[in-house]
Amino acid sequence: MARVVALTAVGFTALLITTVIGPSLAVAGYRPDLMTLLVVAVAFYDGSASGARAGFAVGLIGDLLSTASGPVGVGALVLLLVGYGVGSLRPYLSGTAMVGQIAVAAGGTVVAVLGYGFAGLLLDVSPADPALALETALAVALYNALLAPFGFHAVGWVSHKFPRTATAVPASPWSPGRVSGQQTRP
Repeated sequence: MARVVALTAVGFTALLITTVIGPSLAVAGYRPDLMTLLVVAVAFYDGSASGARAGFAVGLIGDLLSTASGPVGVGALVLLLVGYGVGSLRPYLSGTAMVGQIAVAAGGTVVAVLGYGFAGLLLDVSPADPALALETALAVALYNALLAPFGFHAVGWVSHKFPRTATAVPASPWSPGRVSGQQTRP
């Protein structure tokens, strides 16, 4: 429970920085996507299931707080897929240093920004300009790559300070081999 609270605090801090300080950090009209960076870092440290959950939660919050007139849930779907994808790559990247984290952050950001563009194109809510989408993806990925050491450090600190605990799931009364009302003999 403490781990979820700590990751939520990191998420709200990233959201606060994105909404309050983010517009003043814009360079040539592009600003970092700290929410995607957070999802990539959680997936990198905790795996695909946690990355997908963090992606869905962060994407849904971003969709609900967004002023864009697109359908709610597109960001949740895109970040869920990015979190799952980065978490699936985790076994192959577990021994990577900062350069690997920067590469994963940049790659995840490119996929997320292009995913937003593709979803907007499919739903007919954004103009179809592949050159602009690629330019935006590369610029935001570069910005996120520069900020990746800070984001990965924050999520890594939470992961080491509050390690995941394995919880035992109680067996279902409908599990195979058990019949309702039947007593088992020793």
